[in-house]
Amino acid sequence: MVYKFKKHDMTVTFDLRDDRKRIVQLALGSEMTTFELNEFTDFWLTMIEEGRKATSAYLESLDGCSKQRRRRAIRPAPDTRR
Repeated sequence: MVYKFKKHDMTVTFDLRDDRKRIVQLALGSEMTTFELNEFTDFWLTMIEEGRKATSAYLESLDGCSKQRRRRAIRPAPDTRR
């Protein structure tokens, strides 16, 4: 079974080796790596977890910026009538 992700120039191929072990070949551009199915599953889950961490950190940073902007907008202007 072959999946192609043309946008990222990536191909994922699922196959059986001669010894009947399931393997996954991951090709990104001209580079290819072969995993046993359980190794590929661990790799892919790690990629998902790291992606979620990065997305969460990014969203938290946006929320922090948003809170700072709100604080600045709420502060009254300094009284300069002296």
